Amino acid sequence: MNDLITRIVNAIFRQEGMSLTITNPGNLRGAPWATNPSFKYGFWLPNSRNEGVAGAAHVVALRIAMGESLEQLITAWAPPSDKNNTATYIQNVKNWANIPDEFKPLWDFII
Repeated sequence: MNDLITRIVNAIFRQEGMSLTITNPGNLRGAPWATNPSFKYGFWLPNSRNEGVAGAAHVVALRIAMGESLEQLITAWAPPSDKNNTATYIQNVKNWANIPDEFKPLWDFII
């Protein structure tokens, strides 16, 4: 996995407060790549933690490829409409993932 993707995914997991036993550490609500995915309370139920981590990395990589900024990615991931403190979420992920500017396209930070 690309270093930037790894840093962002790990920061999201940290923000989500997910333990090592949770199979969906990113709290993904969808898994369009999966055949017949299962859901509980609107959240995807991956078969394993590895599948959940791969799903989160997939979403982050896709959004980077689409030219999104960290602000766009996190606003979609944890929207204020879901009662998230999205601004704090963005700042935490920015700091923990060492992203210098949350408004620039994330692909600008790929080494």
